[in-house]
Amino acid sequence: MPDIPTGNDPCPPFAEAGKDLLIATYVICIPSRKIVYNNYDIRISLGFSEQELASMSSTESFLLYHPEDYPAIRDFYNNAKDIKELYDQFVYYRHLDHSGSWVLLRASKRILKTDEKGKVSQVLVTVEKVSRPEGDTDQRDTGGTEQQTIDKYRTLFHNMDEGYCIIQMLYNRQGFCNNWRFLEVNPAFERHNGIVNATGKTILEVTPGIEQVWFDIYGRVAETGESIRFEQQSDALQRTFNLYAFRVGNPAERKVAVLFTDITAQKVSGEALRKSEEHNRAIVSQTSVGIFGADLDGHITFLNEKASQLFGLSKNEGIGVNVLDITVPEFREATVQKFGKLIAEGRSFESEKRMFRKDGSEFWANVSVAGIFDQLGEIKSVVAVVIDITQRKAAETALRESEQQLKELLRLKDDFIGIASHELKTPVTSMKAYAEIVKESMEQLGDKQNSYLLSRLNQQIDRLTTLIRHLLDTSRISEGQLQLASENVDMNSLLLERVDEIKRTTGHQFVCHLGKLPEIPGDRERLAQVMTNLLSNSVKYAPAHTTITVSSELEDNAVRVTVQDEGPGIATADQEKIFEKFFRSGTKVMSTYQGMGLGLYITAQIIQKHGGELGVQSEYGRGAAFSFTLPIRKEIVT
Repeated sequence: MPDIPTGNDPCPPFAEAGKDLLIATYVICIPSRKIVYNNYDIRISLGFSEQELASMSSTESFLLYHPEDYPAIRDFYNNAKDIKELYDQFVYYRHLDHSGSWVLLRASKRILKTDEKGKVSQVLVTVEKVSRPEGDTDQRDTGGTEQQTIDKYRTLFHNMDEGYCIIQMLYNRQGFCNNWRFLEVNPAFERHNGIVNATGKTILEVTPGIEQVWFDIYGRVAETGESIRFEQQSDALQRTFNLYAFRVGNPAERKVAVLFTDITAQKVSGEALRKSEEHNRAIVSQTSVGIFGADLDGHITFLNEKASQLFGLSKNEGIGVNVLDITVPEFREATVQKFGKLIAEGRSFESEKRMFRKDGSEFWANVSVAGIFDQLGEIKSVVAVVIDITQRKAAETALRESEQQLKELLRLKDDFIGIASHELKTPVTSMKAYAEIVKESMEQLGDKQNSYLLSRLNQQIDRLTTLIRHLLDTSRISEGQLQLASENVDMNSLLLERVDEIKRTTGHQFVCHLGKLPEIPGDRERLAQVMTNLLSNSVKYAPAHTTITVSSELEDNAVRVTVQDEGPGIATADQEKIFEKFFRSGTKVMSTYQGMGLGLYITAQIIQKHGGELGVQSEYGRGAAFSFTLPIRKEIVT
C-alpha cells in the first residue's frame, strides 16, 4: 500500500469538496504507484494528529488495520494497474481510531487516465467512513478466503522485528488495575523482554516484582482509549524499553496492544557516553591532530584547538563554515560524493586533499570522516580528524623526482655499458688474435719464457672477453632485446661438451650422472653459456682437486640439470639475492673472489626466457647445488 502524503498540488475536480465530506481523494500513477495528488488523510478524521502520523513508523501504521483486512487492502493497491473498466472497484476494511475503536472504511478505485496505447496510467482512489449496508456481502478485491487472510496476517505477525503482545487488563474488587493477562505474543516478544511462554499467563505469574507504573500506564490506555508512546525502565525485568501502547477491540474488554523494543544496550551506552563526555572533550581539545564536527549539510559545529590552528580560524569563526568552502575546488566533487555515501551507508572514509586556511593559503590534509549515530542507528552528524601532511607530500614529490632522475641515470648507465662493451669487443678480439700469432712464433723459436708470458696474456684477454660479453648481455636484458634462436637441443650432449672443455683448464674432478632425456626446444648457444657459467663458478669457488658433480633427469614435463660442488657454500641470507644484477656476497670468504656479480644474473634471465626456473640449495661451508629446469614442449620466447 502506498503511503498517503499531505499534498499541496492543485487538482480542481477533487479540491475542497472532499474535505467537507471527510473523503480522502488521491491519484496514483501506474506502474510506478507514485502518489501525485491527495487532498486529505482519512486518519485525521479518526482522531490522529498530523504530528502523530508524521512520527508513526510503518510497523505502527500496520497495527492500525484490522489483521483480517490487511491482505485485502494490500491486494487492492497492488492490483491497481489491472483495472479493465471505468467502473469503481472497492474494498471494505476496519481501522482503529484514536480511541482504540474499530471504524469501517471504504476504499474505491477507478480509471482516471490512460496512455496513447490505452493502458491505465492514472487511478483515482477515494477513502471514506461508511457503515456496511445490511446484507452486503460483496468482497470484491478482499484477497481470498478467511483462512488465507489469517495465514497472511500470521506471516507478518511472526516476522516483525519488534516485540508485540495483546494483553487484557485485570482489576481487583475495588476497581483498581493490578494485573494483566497475555492473550497473544509474537516470536520477537521473548527476545526483547526475556519472558518465556507468556501466552495465557498473567504478568504477576511470570514477573512477580513488576513495578506499579506499568499497571498505571496500561490501565489508563485501556480505560481512556488514548494511545501512548513512551520509554520505561523496569528493575524487575532489568531492561529499558521503547513502547507504543493502544487499545484494541471492544472498550469493555480492556485489551491493550503493545509494540516495544529493548533499548537497554543503547541506554547503557548513552549513559557511559554522557559520563565520559567531559573526559573526551578534554582529550579532543588537547590532542595534536585537528578535529571538527559537522552537521549533515557539511557545516562545522565544533572544532578543537589544533583544527583552529590548521585553518587559521578562531573557534567562533569556524562554527557554521561549510567544509566545501575550505576545500580546494578540484577536490570538492569527490568530497560531496564520499560525504553522500557516508550519510547513505554509514561508512567512514579517508581522503587526502588540499584545503584553505583563512588567509587563502593552501595545505595538504589527510581527512578521516566518520558518522555519529543516534540510539536508533540513524546518522545525525559527522566528526573529522585532520592531519597536516604538507611536508609528507613535499617529500613524496621530491622522492618521485629523485626516482625519475635515478631512472634516467640508470638508462644512461645502461646505454654507456652497451656502447662501451660494443666498442671494446672488436679491439679485444684483434688483441686475442695477435697474441695467439706471437705465441705460436715464440714456440717455434723455442722461446719458452716469452711463450709462457703470452699464455698468461691470453688468459687475461679471455677474462676481458667474458666481461665484455656479460656487459653486452646485461645491456640487452635491460632493453628487453635478449634474443633466442630456437632449435631442438640434446641436453646430455651439450653437458658433456661443456664439461670436456672446462676440465681441460682445471685440476678438479668431474662426475656425470646423466639420465635419459628427450630433445627440448631451446637456444643451444645460450644454454651452453648457462652451463659454462655454472661450471666456471664451481671451478672458481671449490678447492682444487675436489669433485664437481653434473646430473640430469626427467622430472614431470621438464628436464632438470644440477651442478654440485664442494666449495664454501652460500649463506642463507644471500640465497634470495644471488641472482640479482651486480650482487656480491658480503661474507669474508666470498669477498676474496673477483667478479662483477653478472654471471648468475644473466644465467637466470636466459633460463627464464626459456620458460624454466633456476634455483640453489646450499648450507654455508658445505658446498652448493645449482639446478635449473627446462620445459620439454613449451615454445621459448625468441
